[in-house]
Amino acid sequence: MSEPKKHDLVIPVVSPQAVSTAGEARRAVKNSRNGWFHRFLVGTVPQRGRPGKFALVEKFMKRVGFGNWYSEKVTDTETGEVIHECNEPLDQHQGHGAAKSKSPPQSN
Repeated sequence: MSEPKKHDLVIPVVSPQAVSTAGEARRAVKNSRNGWFHRFLVGTVPQRGRPGKFALVEKFMKRVGFGNWYSEKVTDTETGEVIHECNEPLDQHQGHGAAKSKSPPQSN
């Protein structure tokens, strides 16, 4: 009787993970909504509209009176391509997120 044949099978398993660090500096006398003067986010974030894809996000905000600056850079983690980059005074950073103007209600 002959010996059984041996086969090697390698199955690579990739498990992408998103790790981020976010923080905020606040004045002690103000509430959490209005008391912040510096915010940051650095880390990998899932890309909207691209399941399983991640981007490196570096975002820094300094409130007016404390530096007045907004900086954001979004880089594709696989290709290294810069997807989005924005550097401007925070008081000129309009039309994004909560600063978006609300559309008027539509009548039927």
